[in-house]
Amino acid sequence: MPIAKINPVSCTHISSCELFPLLEKGGFLKVWQSRYCRGDFSRCARYQMSLRGERPPINLLPSGEYLSCLKRRDECQ
Repeated sequence: MPIAKINPVSCTHISSCELFPLLEKGGFLKVWQSRYCRGDFSRCARYQMSLRGERPPINLLPSGEYLSCLKRRDECQ
């Protein structure tokens, strides 16, 4: 898997964000990347949670909304 290029205005957490590779898939998901990951990442709910030392759930979108269809393996029952 190619390593994401990080430009000076990109989020510093791109390399550790579990959601970022899913957003790389293309299509409408790229909008999230340009708006948050490579834009105003200080507004990203995942980034803010990481700054508090918390691990963001995989289903937490940058907007703060949750998707019900995504879970980490260790969260599935």
